[in-house]
Amino acid sequence: MKLLYHETDLANFGDDMNDKIWRTLVPQIDEDSSDANGFMGIGTIIGKRFPKVDHLHVFSSGSGYDPIQFQADKVTVWCVRGPLTARILKQTEDKALTDGAVLSPLVYPAAQKSGKTLFIPHWQTVHGLEDVWNEVCEGAGITLMSPVNTPEDVISAISAADRVITESLHGAILADTYGVPWTACTFSSNFSSYKWADWTSSVKVPFYLHTLTAPSPELFKLFGRPARRGVTEIDAEDEYADMVSWDVAKEEGAKLGPAPNKGGLKSILKAAAYSGPIAAMTMGVKPATTIKQFRDIIDGNHFYLSDSELRSDLRREMLSRLQKCMDSVGVPANLHAHM
Repeated sequence: MKLLYHETDLANFGDDMNDKIWRTLVPQIDEDSSDANGFMGIGTIIGKRFPKVDHLHVFSSGSGYDPIQFQADKVTVWCVRGPLTARILKQTEDKALTDGAVLSPLVYPAAQKSGKTLFIPHWQTVHGLEDVWNEVCEGAGITLMSPVNTPEDVISAISAADRVITESLHGAILADTYGVPWTACTFSSNFSSYKWADWTSSVKVPFYLHTLTAPSPELFKLFGRPARRGVTEIDAEDEYADMVSWDVAKEEGAKLGPAPNKGGLKSILKAAAYSGPIAAMTMGVKPATTIKQFRDIIDGNHFYLSDSELRSDLRREMLSRLQKCMDSVGVPANLHAHM
């Protein structure tokens, strides 16, 4: 069975943890390169192009970025990230389980508590702007953890923290998995509310992204600015509706551009027009503004955490389905000890 997940030249812990999680739990998952089965794991990857397989097994993956073209007789959906992905794939409600990172404590033990408040930016946000983010985090009294570090380093820091502020979806997923209160934020229009709400629904916590001011004009120019208000489930439903209408039009043979996603060219061009030093300063695009917003989040105690019993139930159910998946293709696995 071929292990399939998103791999890039620039590391991203949310994708990179696939390798260790699945190979630790099922050591023989990727031993036979001639196997015609593919195992799609953690990430917003449903619809992405991977090496061709005769039969695809979807396991805890999410949709959100790519148009989906599945042949029903060549795909088995064991579980997906949440109910929005299940609806897009026209699957029954029981297929909406949660993100596969809920299994991470079985592979990455929790670290000793550090008492820190951690900030995890999106990998596109931090790349090339590490000095700016270090200045912001030092000023706010929090610790920066770059998502381009190894999964071992990021997960260790998350599990040790007292609280996590994150722009990275898997920063929130892992914080929740390890019982660490978390809150989500964004500094641009370069995000998917759909994938966030998909996961938060699976663990029954409210969906809300704080829309904060970017500390640098470079981010403002590259990715656009977010709405002035926070992002909620209403925005996610709107994005879902756009994806459904795009998918229906595709099925009807319409000529289409890319699937609706993130901020779009219009918002980026608009941001570029206002990204000069004077305009940026006028609109508060500077480290001091971001520092204050971080402090306001901390002082307001705007953090979430799912129910611990629910997380345990989801983990046991995911292990049970993983065992059934491996049994169906004849890959040796003994997951009962973890249940």
